Amino acid sequence: MSDDGRTGNLVGALVIALGDALRVDLETASGRGISACAALATALAYPGESVDALRRTLGLSAAGATRLVDGLQADKLVERRAELEDGRSRAVVLTDAGRKQAKAVLAARRAVLARALAPLSKRERGELARMLNVMLAALTPDRQTCDRICRLCDVSRCPQDNCPVELAALRAERA
Repeated sequence: MSDDGRTGNLVGALVIALGDALRVDLETASGRGISACAALATALAYPGESVDALRRTLGLSAAGATRLVDGLQADKLVERRAELEDGRSRAVVLTDAGRKQAKAVLAARRAVLARALAPLSKRERGELARMLNVMLAALTPDRQTCDRICRLCDVSRCPQDNCPVELAALRAERA
């Protein structure tokens, strides 16, 4: 039975509603733009990533990533440290204040998502989780896409060995 695009339209509306709510609540919680929120969350999940790795994950230009990290460093939320493998590259490491800010970003994210999921029963949440696993895996053709999709994820709630996006990226790397 065809739904004439209604399901797709509903998914599109949900994406917009969640995206808007996340942007507003994360920016309110942190006082920063969504890219800075994603940078903080990513640096919390993956300490010591290079500025270039952060740039790729956030989808920024080299200059944009440098400006973003400069701003976070000026606010004493991150430090740049020399990487062990390549003395020319700089690793981005959260300060104590940066970790606190990143945790506030993730708490705001959890609150938005909890509001969206609140009307669903436990059974409905389980069904939704199974469907989301399938959909997210299908939308993850490679590592770069994986990192971009998960740039605001709370990896403590979705460990990499159970993350459909991470598992899809690993399958793509082996192919």
